[in-house]
Amino acid sequence: MDDAAIEASLLRFFADILCLDVTPIGRDLELLSDGHIDSMDLVRIAAHLEELLDLEIPDEDIHDDHFGSTGRILTYVARRRA
Repeated sequence: MDDAAIEASLLRFFADILCLDVTPIGRDLELLSDGHIDSMDLVRIAAHLEELLDLEIPDEDIHDDHFGSTGRILTYVARRRA
């Protein structure tokens, strides 16, 4: 699965599961610090990625530095898959 497909899946997850309006969500929008999601949503995003990509994400990696924006999520996933 390429970055574009992962990003599309994330945006669907944001809209369908987290009930976010994905129209304004660009890769740099601060999801957590701007209040669009909370810490439990970070866990849900990580679980979605684990299932989608058959990837193990350690609990200590689930924080704003890795999951605070779509761009940081994609960067983190690319590093984990490498």
